[in-house]
Amino acid sequence: MFHQTSPIIVTLLLIGPLLSNTVQAENQEPIKKTQPTRHTKQPDTLRIEITEAGIYWLSYQDLTEAGLQPQWINPQRLQLFNQGKEIAIQVISDQQDQFKPGDYLTFYAEGLNNTFTDTNIYWLYWRKKGLGKRMALTDGTVTGQSDKREAFYDHFHLEQNKFDEIWEGSPDTQDYWFWQRLNASDIKEYTITLPSLPVEQTDAIVRVGFRGRSAVPTHPDHHTLVYLN
Repeated sequence: MFHQTSPIIVTLLLIGPLLSNTVQAENQEPIKKTQPTRHTKQPDTLRIEITEAGIYWLSYQDLTEAGLQPQWINPQRLQLFNQGKEIAIQVISDQQDQFKPGDYLTFYAEGLNNTFTDTNIYWLYWRKKGLGKRMALTDGTVTGQSDKREAFYDHFHLEQNKFDEIWEGSPDTQDYWFWQRLNASDIKEYTITLPSLPVEQTDAIVRVGFRGRSAVPTHPDHHTLVYLN
């Protein structure tokens, strides 16, 4: 007998962004949450759309609002897949064989960045054979035996993929997504907010990426000036 069910599409709670600038160690980013969308009553699969890299939270209440009956789900059977590969998750539940109110699961996920979409699809199953893959736990207890760190260096990446443009002769591996077009004599200003900068002055490295093209043979050596205020 052939049995087919439609998946549920759900958006999740993002605990925090992956990339940040130099920040104070005790600072945390605000939590963002969106409501799940119900498509069917009780499918075998939960479809999760991800556009941003980070650690995501999926609670008992989220599953209920998506139209599932999580009280009948065995937490040990929860399995997450992306592009055919199982992804390790962390399941927080007082009982091994029953999902209850207050229980939740977390996992790391990434969006896509290609010519066609920025949305990556993850699939959550609970009726597959076998037990799900779980994150390994590491003891993070502070021992007091190391120097206190007030701040640290990190990478802050700022990019918006607003339009795509494929040029003749470009390799297949080329990134075809662009933020904004700048023609000759154009002047553009961008405001960048760096949260939680340390009190002490530190050095920073700024890199700006461009893709240039000239069509006028008399002046092929065009250039761009970048000023940082």
